[in-house]
Amino acid sequence: MIQQGMIAVSCMVLIDSCVPIEMHYIVLLHDVPSHQRAVDEKFRCVEEKEGEIRRLQLLLREKERDLERQRCVLSNNEETIMSLEVLVRGKGLEQEQVCEAWRSVQHHHANSEERHSRSLRERDALISQLQNALHTRTKEAEDLTGALLGKVKAGPSEVVEEMKARLSLKEKLFQELLSDRGRQAQEHHTLVQDLLDTISTRDQYIQDSAGRLGEVMSEQTERLQELRRQLTSGSQAYGSQLGLQGPDLQGPDLQGPDHQGTSQNFQALQEELRLALRREREAQAEITALRTMAGQTDRPVNRQAEFGEFSSEEEDDVNSDYADSMEEEESKLTAQTLATMQNAELHGGPGKGKLSQDPVGEGQGLVEVKQLVQHKRVVERELQELKVQLEKAGFSSLSQMRKALFNLRMENKELKSHQTERQPETDLRHEHILQEEEEDEEEVDEEEEEEELCGSELWEAWDDDCPSQGKCCAPRPTLRDPGLGRRHCTRPVSLDLGAMLSCSTQDEDDEEEAGREAGGRRHSATETVMVEMAVRLQLESKELKERLMVSEATVQAQAEQLKDYRDLLTETSVQQDSKQVQVDLQDMGYETCGRSENEANREETSSPGTITLCP
Repeated sequence: MIQQGMIAVSCMVLIDSCVPIEMHYIVLLHDVPSHQRAVDEKFRCVEEKEGEIRRLQLLLREKERDLERQRCVLSNNEETIMSLEVLVRGKGLEQEQVCEAWRSVQHHHANSEERHSRSLRERDALISQLQNALHTRTKEAEDLTGALLGKVKAGPSEVVEEMKARLSLKEKLFQELLSDRGRQAQEHHTLVQDLLDTISTRDQYIQDSAGRLGEVMSEQTERLQELRRQLTSGSQAYGSQLGLQGPDLQGPDLQGPDHQGTSQNFQALQEELRLALRREREAQAEITALRTMAGQTDRPVNRQAEFGEFSSEEEDDVNSDYADSMEEEESKLTAQTLATMQNAELHGGPGKGKLSQDPVGEGQGLVEVKQLVQHKRVVERELQELKVQLEKAGFSSLSQMRKALFNLRMENKELKSHQTERQPETDLRHEHILQEEEEDEEEVDEEEEEEELCGSELWEAWDDDCPSQGKCCAPRPTLRDPGLGRRHCTRPVSLDLGAMLSCSTQDEDDEEEAGREAGGRRHSATETVMVEMAVRLQLESKELKERLMVSEATVQAQAEQLKDYRDLLTETSVQQDSKQVQVDLQDMGYETCGRSENEANREETSSPGTITLCP
């Protein structure tokens, strides 16, 4: 258009040069309106072009904003995909841990079944050996009774009756021994079955925990995605508000209350994120404290010696009380754990780095908390069992136990001196036997004194250690039921001290009466025969005692093996505090067993004097 105007001007200059001045003015006056219209049209076209240019610029800016929103959506989708991949890896690790725990439990179960079958085979073999020995001794006793009845005349009927009574007593002792061994084997079998039930219960608990953990993780994942969507929508709204405030399109109407509300929402989101970070740090501190406590409680302890069992009603009461308390504590710990996981998931919104690590840490932390709850439950149950067992022993304090032990030893010494004074001194062979017995008794006394010193040292050490153990040692055992004072030891119930003392006292009275009645009617031939028979019976009695000791040692080894098996499954740190008490109770049971055997030996050695007094 400008070029056309210039051409028109040049034409007018040429016309001016060719025509006269008057004609030039006439032409100019005639062309002015047309030129004005042309200029107006040109200006209108320029304005239309500028309007189109502004509309195109607005469209271009809208396209750029759409492109930015698409980029934000794409980045959010990538973050979501990465978080889902991290969750999948965490679930895989958790599944591997559960599988490993299941394999270990199956291995322990197979080992326990193998040990149980081995113990049953050993028990059956021991029972068969004891039965064979019992039949053999019964047959020998019958043969001896027949021989004595054939040799002895009708005069010494009292001796025959006494021998029959002694044989019946021995048979009764053997029967009681067999019944006691069978009862103990049944108790061990029941204990093993309870342990197997406990293992199966733990397996079921692990499976339930895995299911609950999966549900919790899915719920937390959904909540995390919802929070991310809310954060993304808030960020987009804030970005759109900032985009509308550019230098080209900024106007007075964009600085109103909408912008202020968006900024307040963004600040509120920032405050929530800071609170989530602080809660996550607190949860990590709690998990660290729980791990430290587990490390302190998980200490290696020695084998616990078994000295008592619960009745079914008492065990049910204790288990129900502890089940209630443990359920309450477990619910509290589970609630704290869920709160910790929620706080940690709220922390996952601002960036990618922590999102890729939090789910795995949360899964491991929950598994560790479950393990701590189980360990705490086992420890407290064992502590309660130990307290109840100590309450059901036969003494009220350690001093009373030592006093009773010393009284029994004094009575034993007095009985020895009394029997030594009453022994006949006429027969040289009998005197030789008495001398040998006295030497044996002196050796036994020395051994008992050594055991007493060792036991007193253990008691004193336990007394010294009790104040430093805290609440695991206090209070001392208070024993209410004296009938339950005997531990379930491996020695036979028939070898009780009171029964043997009563039998020996009755035999001494019989000996005195027989000595008074038959004092002046002693015959040399009958005396020789009776002495030989007494020596033979004494040798056979010693042999029987040796075999009995061997059988008791075998049963003791079997019981210790079963105890070791029990300790492998139920060993906790609380058992270390009760070790000294149980060892002392076991030593006291062995001393009582040794005194009973000494009384039985003394009773057998006193039989030659009784026989020599008979006609």
